[in-house]
Amino acid sequence: MASYLGVDIGANSIKVAELKKTRRGVVLKKAGYFPYNEIPSFDELALGSKEAEVLRWILSQNQIKKAEAIVAVPSQEIFTKYIALPPVKYEQVDQIVHFEARQQIPFHEEDISWAYHLLSSDVNKDNMNVVLHAIKNDFLNSFIENITDTKLSIKALDVPGMALYNLASYNNVSTGSMLLDIGQDQTEVLIVSDRGFWSRNLSLSGKHFTDFLSEKMKINRTLAEEFKQNVGFKGEGLDSYRSEVLEEIVGKLLDEVKKTEEDYLSQDPKFSLKKIYITGGSSRMLGMIDFMVEKFDAEVELLDPFESMEISSAVGSTPSEEMRHFFGVAAGLALRQILPCPVQINLLPKEVKKARYVQKIFFILWAITGLLVMFFAFCVYDTKFEINRVSEGSKRLKKESEKFLKLESSIGEKVKRINSLEAKLIELKKVSLKKLFLIDTLLDLQKVTEDDMHYTLLQWGLSRKELMEWQNHLKKDPQRKALLKSQKIDFSLLDKGIASLNDFLIQGVTNDSYLKIDNLKIALESYDYIKKVDVQLAEEKIVEDRMQINYHMIINVENRES
Repeated sequence: MASYLGVDIGANSIKVAELKKTRRGVVLKKAGYFPYNEIPSFDELALGSKEAEVLRWILSQNQIKKAEAIVAVPSQEIFTKYIALPPVKYEQVDQIVHFEARQQIPFHEEDISWAYHLLSSDVNKDNMNVVLHAIKNDFLNSFIENITDTKLSIKALDVPGMALYNLASYNNVSTGSMLLDIGQDQTEVLIVSDRGFWSRNLSLSGKHFTDFLSEKMKINRTLAEEFKQNVGFKGEGLDSYRSEVLEEIVGKLLDEVKKTEEDYLSQDPKFSLKKIYITGGSSRMLGMIDFMVEKFDAEVELLDPFESMEISSAVGSTPSEEMRHFFGVAAGLALRQILPCPVQINLLPKEVKKARYVQKIFFILWAITGLLVMFFAFCVYDTKFEINRVSEGSKRLKKESEKFLKLESSIGEKVKRINSLEAKLIELKKVSLKKLFLIDTLLDLQKVTEDDMHYTLLQWGLSRKELMEWQNHLKKDPQRKALLKSQKIDFSLLDKGIASLNDFLIQGVTNDSYLKIDNLKIALESYDYIKKVDVQLAEEKIVEDRMQINYHMIINVENRES
């Protein structure tokens, strides 16, 4: 994951913190405290370029080739003002603050860059408070130029006190706390309450302690600085007097801090100070914490900005326990880039913001253009791919069509065979039905046949050829022909020819009279399904002294094919 820089540029040193966010939380990747006088060739640097040279050296030492950072503007260059707004709608806040800024800031509007933060509503709900920060463009432009010369990209310019408040929010610093940053050029007081925060810059600071010791004790500033850090409030013997001198000047600062607390209490009477966190170079003076406890009815401890962070192994032993409190502002600056911090101040000039915005829009447009080019390239590639795919598909379709035509031809032949089989099945069905009708006819014939009558031939279905042969056979026998004439047999059916499956031929014999034949004919015609019974031939002859009558009948039944 990406890491982010916070850069705190102080009067005597630069502090850098590089943070990154992981699944486990915020991790301190790198941290460095760099006093100006420890940088090689520092004495040869021009006054206006010392910050740039130190930053360039820092980036080189930490192998940071190009980075985006939030940078703190020195507190002594910032004009801060708390303003109570009249009751207005939230949408009107910008307009009202702009009006108040022109009234409250003692510089021409075109000569400054300014920003504000809306605090929580006042206790009585009748007004809202804003904190207003402004800085002169002359200083700001030079400051930005020196930093950008190092190839460091400035994402935002923040206020040290606001960075400390963001850090306090991340570390869950409780309400009723105070953060005291005793820097080289000034001291910043930040009060954290249930109403948000309140800050004030005090002129007394570390350099005033050193100057006061140097003047009172008649020693140079280097010795005074060494005494301040190494002996502090714990001097014994001859050094005890020097410690008293230090107590005098530091006591004046703490008196101003107490006055600041009292001023805030006049606005928020419910506030109760419980804990003070100290940071800055002069907070390391030996005995400082004990001296402050005597002055305040509150717990005092050094600020540890990394107490809620994981320390990367790459950081090593830096920062050490006694040096961690230096990085409060730098850590708060870096946090703004990876977490939703409560205060988002940016003192970059409007022109720079506009240029950044245009650059951002240009980058977005460039990215969109790149995406569109990639999209069209993909579309062209995809189109070619689709064309090839369609071509291959057409070839496969043609092959499948040829297979289909062959299959269609084969199916046509099979359909013809099926139709032929269906026709045969229909005929077979008819034959089957006729067979059933034949059985019915035979059963009914059996019922009406008398005892002395029997049959010599039963034939189902007569063709014209068979009937013609039968007729010719009869005509050749004069005796039979005469008998047929005497019986008035109708040969019209023979002339027409019988080829229907509805006709049955019966040849029978009886020893009785023709009357029985007529009775048989009448009995058969009494059935509904028998349309007609024709006697085609009848003859008499003596067999064993008995009269025997031979007869032929054609029985025509109803068409019962369905």
